[in-house]
Amino acid sequence: MNPVEIAQGIYKLSESGSIAAASCNTYLIRGDTGAILINTASVPDFMSLSNALSSLVSLREITYIVLLHWRPDLAAGILLFEHDSFEGRLVAHADSANLLRCYGTKLSIFSINNERYKLPLGTGNLEIVPVPSNCSHGALMAFETGTRTLFTCPPFNTNGCTHEANEFAVMLFAKDVKVIAPSYGPPILENTLETFQSIMGVKGGNAQSMTRPGEKKESGKDAGAQIEPSEKHEILPSIIDPITNLYNEVFMRQYLMREIEAAGDEPYKFGLIFMEIDNIVHINNKFGRNAGDETIAHLAYLLKRLPQSEEAMHNDLIFKLTGAGFVYFRPETSKEDLIAEAESIRRDINSSEIFITPITVSMGIVSCEDTAGDRISSNDSVAAIYDKGRMKVRIARKTGMDTVYDKVRLEEYSETAGSLIIIDGDRINCELLRKSFEVLKYKVVICMDGSAAWEICERERPAAVISELMLPKLDGFRLRQKMMESTRLKDVPFVLMSHDKTEESIQRALGLKIRHYFKKPFYQGELVGVVKGLIEENV
Repeated sequence: MNPVEIAQGIYKLSESGSIAAASCNTYLIRGDTGAILINTASVPDFMSLSNALSSLVSLREITYIVLLHWRPDLAAGILLFEHDSFEGRLVAHADSANLLRCYGTKLSIFSINNERYKLPLGTGNLEIVPVPSNCSHGALMAFETGTRTLFTCPPFNTNGCTHEANEFAVMLFAKDVKVIAPSYGPPILENTLETFQSIMGVKGGNAQSMTRPGEKKESGKDAGAQIEPSEKHEILPSIIDPITNLYNEVFMRQYLMREIEAAGDEPYKFGLIFMEIDNIVHINNKFGRNAGDETIAHLAYLLKRLPQSEEAMHNDLIFKLTGAGFVYFRPETSKEDLIAEAESIRRDINSSEIFITPITVSMGIVSCEDTAGDRISSNDSVAAIYDKGRMKVRIARKTGMDTVYDKVRLEEYSETAGSLIIIDGDRINCELLRKSFEVLKYKVVICMDGSAAWEICERERPAAVISELMLPKLDGFRLRQKMMESTRLKDVPFVLMSHDKTEESIQRALGLKIRHYFKKPFYQGELVGVVKGLIEENV
């Protein structure tokens, strides 16, 4: 047959099964540094393959032959390649390599599984993907990252290993496959989504219903404009979040474990942005639980559609944590780039108009610097990464919300229940309140005038503000008005206190949504209890 280009620089050279189903498909990848052959052919089909190959490249240009299947008898043509002076290397699973040596080949064989599935130099954008051993022992798949082409092994047996097959399918699905080049049958150049289930051998679900995590099935002319919470995933319920259709926390831990173990003793460069919606409780209380779920789904929609580089688009992943939390995973990234990305995401979320009410997120940065000196190779290490990320989000929320916390050493943070601003010209009253709140682990900042308090609010969002009405420079009402005009500060609990409490001042306070107005003198324990309750309700 004549070579057929199925993707840029990738050619299908032979028909599977041309001689009594004795051969599988053979593909050629042409690159700047040489060519790679995926699979070969049986002896009867060798001449046809050789003619197709010679029309594109010479044998000397081929640096590697990658054997994906676990039946090397289908690749007996290797000996004929060797006879024709092929001097490159073979890449195969160690089990296949042992059988190949039985043929008498003297070619160098690179046992990929003994090298942690890392290809040698000169293989360009090709990645080797191990197939679960209890589904197909010794089988491999290959993924060409430039064209997003997946070269699959022969159909493997999934009887008794549905969970492993499901997990494996999602791992491949995350790579955003555009072309499927199977070992048998014609290449799949379109509708890869609909055929992915059958290619992977995944059971339990309708292939037509399978959607990429974070994407919504569309129907109708304006379907793309309607943002709905994603439907429950029908194929992989154990590792897909039903609200966002993103990979869930369970899968995130498994994915990180595989990435870390694949790195072996080499340094693993990675970055994680943990984030959580600050005002999800407020949304649930005000608009109902369904509105809260919609907000979470809308944030997932926004995160999937933020501007990204071509490389990031294919390699980054977003996971949904329990509650209103997310993790944005970026491999091979510096901490500086990670912080810049987090700040960009935070600003995009702040300016988005797709939510029922404006939202903010608090973020925590975890990078390889957080694990310096530790060999990450166990579940304990992945758990430590997760715990650090959630802790950093917690710190970001308690130090003002709508912020990014990027400190490496958590010891630099002194755990508090939140920060309060007390504004009163009466120093004795301020000190009494300070002592009461500090006993409860609150960080207390005291101001003598409203202007100074406003400057602090702008720098660091407090958990609550307790203000005297009569203040120099900026009185309590005007301070509250300025906070109401700020998206970031309008939901901060505000408690008013004053000797002056009249019908007129009460009405003005209600107009500014001040729910608690204490007339001096008051019971200090009552005010402390009210403020504590407001903070817990707001968080």
